[in-house]
Amino acid sequence: MCMHINKSLKTRCKAIQSALSKFNATAKAINQPQLNWSQVSTYGSLAEFELLCECHFNIHLESWADSVNQQAAVHSLKIDQAKEERERLNSEIWRLITYMHNEGSDFDKTIEALGDTNPPLAAELECVQVQHIRMNNLHHTHI
Repeated sequence: MCMHINKSLKTRCKAIQSALSKFNATAKAINQPQLNWSQVSTYGSLAEFELLCECHFNIHLESWADSVNQQAAVHSLKIDQAKEERERLNSEIWRLITYMHNEGSDFDKTIEALGDTNPPLAAELECVQVQHIRMNNLHHTHI
């Protein structure tokens, strides 16, 4: 476990150092203050890492920073996700219908085959089949 944690930390550390070097290159190009590893490593969360404070323009005036626009974007994404979910469920419904049909014919074949060789087991399977038929009928009404 410790090896996995250590490996993950090294990987993330390299990624952060890579991002830091890219940030410093960009900051140098636009004459902004650069950061060093000791500054970045003390940040406890991303919220403390305020890169946009040194911008020359106020980002709060941008349309994407408006809370109404953010809510609209979230609702739009939820609608898109609901459409994808509906498509997935439509295919799952057909799988369920096919399964219920196949299950009914499998029960019939098995009960018929066991009717002569093992009548008690065939009778028990008929009881199970009745319960499955009831549940399948409920599913059919909801579909």
